[in-house]
Amino acid sequence: MILLRCLAGCGLLVATFLLAFTTRTDALLMALATGFLLFWATRRPLGRALLAAMPLAVTAVLYYLLQLLAGSTAIMLPLKMLVVFLYLSTVLRIFPWDVALSRSRPGSHGFQALLYIHFIGHFVHVFGEETLRVLRAWKWSSRGARGSVRLRALRGTLSGLFLRSLGRAERFYAAQLVRGLAE
Repeated sequence: MILLRCLAGCGLLVATFLLAFTTRTDALLMALATGFLLFWATRRPLGRALLAAMPLAVTAVLYYLLQLLAGSTAIMLPLKMLVVFLYLSTVLRIFPWDVALSRSRPGSHGFQALLYIHFIGHFVHVFGEETLRVLRAWKWSSRGARGSVRLRALRGTLSGLFLRSLGRAERFYAAQLVRGLAE
């Protein structure tokens, strides 16, 4: 079972890399559907999968709308963004990180790469959970507010979230720099 999870994770990683450089829209659309099915399979029920993918989907749609306003109809970058997110999220969920790290030699390049990817996956998970908590708190606290007051509260909530995330990212990078893993 562990070998199958390793092979599936590595295969999805290679597919993600190849899809990031493709120029065929039909291949990306098929990969998007496949990626969402894989993403959904690792996050039951459907509502949880949709909620987890919603922030990036909204970002991709907004990016595409901004491109339309600028006079471009290019859809490749938003599609690639969604496909890479869905595939990498699935890889982070199915790959047996504990087994791979325990079988790698500490200090080797492979161990450092696995550890770095595992850390990034951990912080993506923490960021997602914190985003859900913050948005729930905003929803509960701004129930009676209307219009611009509610939007101002949302702006403050999201700016606080991103400032805390930036602080965490800086501390993480500093720790990696001290250990010699960052350049």
